[in-house]
Amino acid sequence: MLAMDAPTKPKEQTVYNWHESPHEDLRTRAAVIRAKASCPVTSKPVNFVCPYSGIPTHATEEAWRNDTNYHSSKRYEILKQANIFEHQLREKKFDFVFPKEQEKEYAVNLSNWDTYFYTRDYPPMDDFVASMYTKLLTYPLTIGSILHQYSPYGKRELTFEGEKSLAALRYTLYGQKKNNAEFNLKEKIRIFVLGEDMIPGVSWKQMGFLFGDNLFDIHIIGDTNSPPVRYDDQINVYRHSYQHLIDGNLFPFDPYFDVFMLNQPGFNFNEVFWKTMVKCLLDSKCAVFVTGYDDKDISREMKWVEDNFNDDMDLLMKPIKNVFSCTKPEINDLNPTEPFHINSRIFGIRGKRYHAIKV
Repeated sequence: MLAMDAPTKPKEQTVYNWHESPHEDLRTRAAVIRAKASCPVTSKPVNFVCPYSGIPTHATEEAWRNDTNYHSSKRYEILKQANIFEHQLREKKFDFVFPKEQEKEYAVNLSNWDTYFYTRDYPPMDDFVASMYTKLLTYPLTIGSILHQYSPYGKRELTFEGEKSLAALRYTLYGQKKNNAEFNLKEKIRIFVLGEDMIPGVSWKQMGFLFGDNLFDIHIIGDTNSPPVRYDDQINVYRHSYQHLIDGNLFPFDPYFDVFMLNQPGFNFNEVFWKTMVKCLLDSKCAVFVTGYDDKDISREMKWVEDNFNDDMDLLMKPIKNVFSCTKPEINDLNPTEPFHINSRIFGIRGKRYHAIKV
């Protein structure tokens, strides 16, 4: 035993200051931060680079030292990881390998990313590669984990109205099958996604694998209309403009077959548009799930909905942490000391089906 070589330590990843990065786009982002971001301590332009993370964060070294919240929360560790991941993304070559259809006798565990990757037989991966997979899969797996019969969300997260809405959708997904291994439905579940149109078909197919032979139409609602794309016999992807939805061209909606997902909508930043859009979604009486970047963001989104539509909606899911949020930390160039994770929080609402009558 004494003659054995000591285990080799993994190579320490270089932490570059962004303004000295070998990658031009990151040097440009550093310049954008200096030009547009404000110091959280002095409110002056950011000009000091955090020595731990390599990211411009404060106006001066003194302001950096005096930011007790920044240091006590160890925010610099998240920024450092984000910095390393951004460089690895540009330097590390890897191929995504997605598993095929699950054998019927094996169940997928949707408790978290680790159990999902393991029970779906993904290849071994380090934290960086895992974060790349989660960025591709976060939106499909978020809605898939909500709809699934073995969802990680139960009575603690769902309201009574939420359980009723999901029971309707799960009846379509599971109620007509002959046994646990057979799904014989001609009807399609329609998933309407607002706010994210870059999700590849292979990601939606990984969600499809969770539901046997059930058929899905994925409707991406954005700025333009385009012809449908048939990924395979199970998955079709459509793209529509917001106006197409507002004008009623996708009606009628059915709570047993249709569900909506709004990804980090930012209701406060375009209130006129979102008042029209959310009213349209609530009128459908279908489940609507809204995601946010963090607790502050999801609380702001929830408050806006309550302030504008409290009498016209039922709460389906309380604002909670999303089990399938993206694990890759992101840096906000306008506020670099507040890193975030895409799709980190979620809540659910639906148009009120039974209005109270005053007597």
